[in-house]
Amino acid sequence: MEINSLGQCSYQQLINVIREVVKPDMIYLLGSSQREIKSESIFISNPTTVNYTSEYYLLIVIPELNDKNTYEWEEIIECRCKSIIPIICIVLQTSIFEKWLKAGHSFAVKVFQSADIIHSSQRSLFDDVTLGEITDQKEIKDFYNTGINKAKEFLKTAELCRLSDQNALAMFMLHQSAEQALTALIKAGTGYHRRTHNLSRLIRLSGLVTNEVRSIFPQHTEEDKRLLKLLQSAYSDGRYKREYRVRMDDLLLCIRHVSVVLEICCERANIELIHL
Repeated sequence: MEINSLGQCSYQQLINVIREVVKPDMIYLLGSSQREIKSESIFISNPTTVNYTSEYYLLIVIPELNDKNTYEWEEIIECRCKSIIPIICIVLQTSIFEKWLKAGHSFAVKVFQSADIIHSSQRSLFDDVTLGEITDQKEIKDFYNTGINKAKEFLKTAELCRLSDQNALAMFMLHQSAEQALTALIKAGTGYHRRTHNLSRLIRLSGLVTNEVRSIFPQHTEEDKRLLKLLQSAYSDGRYKREYRVRMDDLLLCIRHVSVVLEICCERANIELIHL
């Protein structure tokens, strides 16, 4: 593991924290987010740039879910790992992952063939599994096309609601547009279908496919966080809470952001679909 903003960190430290929460059968490294630090001053004749890892993407395969669902496990693990380095993880039950491997599920096969194993409770856990022939390409393409078409229609409806001074309803439509587009992007790029209304998680997961989406909704300032929270809360509050209010300037900004996200999802996903 590389130097991060918290200092030197090892894979083993990360694994130890995860194992305090759950006893995983396997932990796969799916990727990472990289950032740059560059110092310039009148005293530096030859400025250098240092790259560091700011976040890791992990697949954590666990034997039993017990009394929690996978989303709960993911939130708990991510929260505990923050003290070392931020992660975004996908949690799957061992039996499900093995089933996907045998069925030729694109996501599972890609992970099995390409991802680095940073922890294994049994070295030969999946060695005897016969990988199924990948057969879900058409399903992925159909899922993507349906999702993108829905995203476009939700965006159009958001504009109509804006023209009718229905700002709260317009924001709900924008939430749905972003959710459909991001879900389609992740499915097209990874083969993995994430069922969630949490835009923040979808935005972070989109980093497995492209880093462009996260630049549209950065979370560096309180204003950044406020805007994404306003869009996220539209899913429930925009429909059911009378006190939910949306200013026109916020709505227009969100329309621009979601429109760009939709463009990115279309462009990037089309590239990924070519290789299916």
